[in-house]
Amino acid sequence: MEPLAYRDLLIECQRRIAAQKERGASTFFYKKDHLWKLLEWEQGTFAIPSGVDPHAFHDGCHCGRGHLTILPTGNRYAADP
Repeated sequence: MEPLAYRDLLIECQRRIAAQKERGASTFFYKKDHLWKLLEWEQGTFAIPSGVDPHAFHDGCHCGRGHLTILPTGNRYAADP
């Protein structure tokens, strides 16, 4: 997948997550991919919290808490906490 196509996919995911929230869904969507933070930074919706080491990690792997894996074949696998 080309980088800009992947960015478009993340934006589409954002749109769908927002639509679910607007409908009152209580599902929490973990955003494991580090490219989420870059996109949110670009959009102005992510900032490094004040008072913390600017070189620290501010997110990490959500494995064991919940995740969705989409393989290149399109197969999907979900894990519940």
